[in-house]
Amino acid sequence: MGLFDNDPKYQELKTIRESGYDGPINQDGQKVATGRAAEIFAALRER
Repeated sequence: MGLFDNDPKYQELKTIRESGYDGPINQDGQKVATGRAAEIFAALRER
């Protein structure tokens, strides 16, 4: 068992990442589909 396994926020992040989402996530644990951070991640995926 890992250090953060019982933390609900960690579980939310883990669920998002395991779903295949590799974009930015804000401080509230929500996917960010717009804005500068999303543009940067999109450009990095195209490399």
